Amino acid sequence: MTRSITRSSRLLASLLLVVFTVMLAGVQPASAQTGADIAASIAGNRQVRIGENITYTITGTNVGDEVATGVVLSGWGPDWFGESTIDCLTGTPGEGGCIYGDVQPGASVSMTITLKATAGNKRERHMYELGWATATNDVNPANDEARIDVIMTGPCRGCPN
Repeated sequence: MTRSITRSSRLLASLLLVVFTVMLAGVQPASAQTGADIAASIAGNRQVRIGENITYTITGTNVGDEVATGVVLSGWGPDWFGESTIDCLTGTPGEGGCIYGDVQPGASVSMTITLKATAGNKRERHMYELGWATATNDVNPANDEARIDVIMTGPCRGCPN
């Protein structure tokens, strides 16, 4: 008696071969990977009047299952923002950001950036603020950047139409 293989049987056999090959190679699915993973988030007001200050909080959270080492938070705002101050809260001020050292799994560290909203033209009314959280042993750098979009309102002296 002859047995024929149907398409679904071939597909199942191919899938099993792929799974077996991956297992032999030692590759783990993403959910099973371990390590430190520092993830960035940013919070603050999404609207500010020109001439007023706006404050953003940048947070780095270790969403991994190992201690994140060499953790640094930093932020960026467009050049047309005026005066700015950075508060490292529990960290140490460093060039362009704050240094936190080790962060335990599930723990977070934060910094604040306060900027004065200024605008030289209408294009500068819509902007964004960026924040970064990095660690020397981060296994997932894809979540190290956070962004918040902001609209500036109010009079703009000398703005072209």
